[in-house]
Amino acid sequence: VIPVHASGLTITHSPYCFGDFDGSGDVTAFDLSQIIPRWRCCVGDGCYDPRFDVNVLERGGYCASSPDGCTDVVDIQTVAGRWHHGCPGTAPAEDAAAFELAPSVSVSPAQADVVAEVGDTTSVALIVTDVTDLGAFQIGLSFDPGVVTVESVHTGALLGSTGRTVYNLSTQIDNGTGVVHFGACTIDNGPAAAGSGVLARVVFRVEDCEGVTDLALSDVILTYADGWPQALGGSADGTMSIHCASTDVPVATDAITFALEPNRPNPLSSSTTITFSLPSGTGGEPTRLAIFDAGGRLIRTLVDGVLDPGRHRVEWDSRDASGTPVPSGTYFCRLTLGGTSLNRPLQLIR
Repeated sequence: VIPVHASGLTITHSPYCFGDFDGSGDVTAFDLSQIIPRWRCCVGDGCYDPRFDVNVLERGGYCASSPDGCTDVVDIQTVAGRWHHGCPGTAPAEDAAAFELAPSVSVSPAQADVVAEVGDTTSVALIVTDVTDLGAFQIGLSFDPGVVTVESVHTGALLGSTGRTVYNLSTQIDNGTGVVHFGACTIDNGPAAAGSGVLARVVFRVEDCEGVTDLALSDVILTYADGWPQALGGSADGTMSIHCASTDVPVATDAITFALEPNRPNPLSSSTTITFSLPSGTGGEPTRLAIFDAGGRLIRTLVDGVLDPGRHRVEWDSRDASGTPVPSGTYFCRLTLGGTSLNRPLQLIR
């Protein structure tokens, strides 16, 4: 390995292609195991090693690099993109038409209104639109830790939707300062993901049930399957407003009215609790609680029968009548007693 300095860059020439760290002539599981644990290791960190800072100078070229001081998702996917490809000496031809769209990343929903109590969980999705040949991503998201803290991050279905194997990068959560970093890369020889969909879902724990936090994106990087960074068309931050759910207070049965309370949590990622009240003197009328999609199609009936007066709670696990998980979107909960109906919107984000 011979470092050469030119035009302010340090260019490193090597007898083997970058990513083939053991010089075996191909990129294997050993090579991936060397670079993936070094994600977000920068100069000055004990884990930083310039051998794994492999930004290639030209797309498709794997025999020169210019370290930028950090091992990020571009470096990792450059290696992963060479999985069992051998080490070609020339760059492959590119189809310019395949790279016309400029992808964008956004927080969804952009303005989340959550009804919850301290200790409840809720989530947002990180959505990408108009992406082509998606090989890897990394994202930073900041928040107010006095309002919410991060419990977990889950990679969405889009990245592996074409059958490529997904490797999640180790999620880095800092609930002290309020920032989380996460990402994933892919290997295999099949086509990479394209279109629009969920990159990841961030699950928060509510710390203040009357608070507002910005959800600000940073350090957003998308790469093609070969590791070359994609030019972003834009990114959009979000906000989350937390509102306290009603507190359980004993109420005389004869004072209870017909009511459908906001479900919690809302938005939901897997399940939510629906609370409703039935007054006395209903004469044995049947109660019906059902979930409908935005088009008015019945998704599932949760309650259908005669209930006692008072407050009731029902759990919806975001599945339809057949037990199949329903897709992300807006749904409506409808409570019917006799000829009177009440409706509440539910936002599902997977």
